[in-house]
Amino acid sequence: MTSNKKKHKKKKVSSDKKSGSNWKETYKEKKAMILYTAFVIGFTIFFLVLTNQTWFETMSAPILAAYASISSMILNVFGMGTTTTAENINSGAYSLQIKKGCDAIAPMILYMVSILAFPIAMKWKWKGVLYGIAALVIMNIIRIVSLYFFGRYTSEALFDIMHVDVWQILFIAFTVFLWLYWMRWAFTKEAAHATS
Repeated sequence: MTSNKKKHKKKKVSSDKKSGSNWKETYKEKKAMILYTAFVIGFTIFFLVLTNQTWFETMSAPILAAYASISSMILNVFGMGTTTTAENINSGAYSLQIKKGCDAIAPMILYMVSILAFPIAMKWKWKGVLYGIAALVIMNIIRIVSLYFFGRYTSEALFDIMHVDVWQILFIAFTVFLWLYWMRWAFTKEAAHATS
């Protein structure tokens, strides 16, 4: 009976050591991903704080005006008869103001930091950043044009739902999709480059 107890104690101690070493091994395996995630979150928060400063509004004003001009040109293709004044799209029937936060800068920052911080060769990063930012700009113009139509031809309640709920979710989903698509593309290129 004494020897059985001793054996049981030894097993318990070794299993405790094993679970401790498993945690350490798991941390070592996931360390790169943990650091990457922390870096992306940290830098994204830093850049978002910067973009919320009053001095940034003077920098973002030309971006908002450019969105308004491009969106107005597209709306006029559909015969909306719009003109722009700074970040405002106007017509006799309806006007839409593109405000800070409707510039897609936040998802662009998150997307760009997620790619630039990713542990892969730089030659696979620049295309992802360039094409991804272009895709987000196009998506934002589609959003603005669609919101103009919702504002002009539907109720204010439906406009608010599309503006606050639907397009927010679509933008987040689209940004994540772009990042995942880039990752798949970059890993494929890296693997092909390694074997050649």
